[in-house]
Amino acid sequence: MTGLRRSWLLASLLVAAPAWAQLSSLTASAVVTSVMFVPEPREDMSRPTDLVLTDVPAAAALQQIEDRVQTSNGGSAEVKFLGRIGLLKAYAAASHPDCCTIGGQLVTTGFSNATVDAGFTDTVAVTGAGLAAGTPVQYTVGLRISGSISSPSFEMGGHIGVFGVAEVRLEDTTTREIVTLRWNAANQAPGLFALTLNTQVGHQLGIIGTLNIGASIDSAAKTARSGVADFDNTAVYTLAPSVAGLNTTGVSGTNFLAPVPEPASWAAMLLGLAALGGVSRLRRSGLLAC
Repeated sequence: MTGLRRSWLLASLLVAAPAWAQLSSLTASAVVTSVMFVPEPREDMSRPTDLVLTDVPAAAALQQIEDRVQTSNGGSAEVKFLGRIGLLKAYAAASHPDCCTIGGQLVTTGFSNATVDAGFTDTVAVTGAGLAAGTPVQYTVGLRISGSISSPSFEMGGHIGVFGVAEVRLEDTTTREIVTLRWNAANQAPGLFALTLNTQVGHQLGIIGTLNIGASIDSAAKTARSGVADFDNTAVYTLAPSVAGLNTTGVSGTNFLAPVPEPASWAAMLLGLAALGGVSRLRRSGLLAC
């Protein structure tokens, strides 16, 4: 499905980009498509909306995208995005009527698709707390996500496809040491996830967060007539330093400060990370091999 392929491509490009290539950015791409092949005349309703804010104050302020299309046979696609650096929210829904035959005549065929691909980058200087340059410290990056995808989320033949994926990556741009995690709604419950990066005072950290969701369905689907990826609640990306007073504000002006979790919360996060199985600490060569 075109929407799914486009979503994964955009997510891969953003996550693979070096955090230091730009100081801060907010991007969002939303696409709504609904096509009716039969009955004639054919109807093609498709609209992309793109938001690109790089190294400007607006990236730290809430930005919004909303769009919807519909064909005359009832097929529809809808998207919503609300986000800024450090906060991403999105919603995608698609529906299409059943393909059927009445009196030997094919009544309707077509498909609907909705996707939202959003992401941000920011740069945080490791300074403060009265510490000298070169002092070893740690930063814990957190992802708190709430959302769901409808079921069934997949049907053989690609007739239904609903997905939700979030990623966060923290990199020391001096040593090129990276920690990263990927959350997938297909096999993970929502919640709070975190991982820690070793760094030093005087270095800079690049933080990248992405949220990619979509829903697609065609008239040949048998198990459902609609699909929804609902992440209209929150995907929040945070930073917690190992020493109080260390800087947590990016060049965008966004403060990523997160409270230090209680021991019970740390235990819950460690269990979540073990379930994710996608957390890794990589050098630059490892990143290129992903």
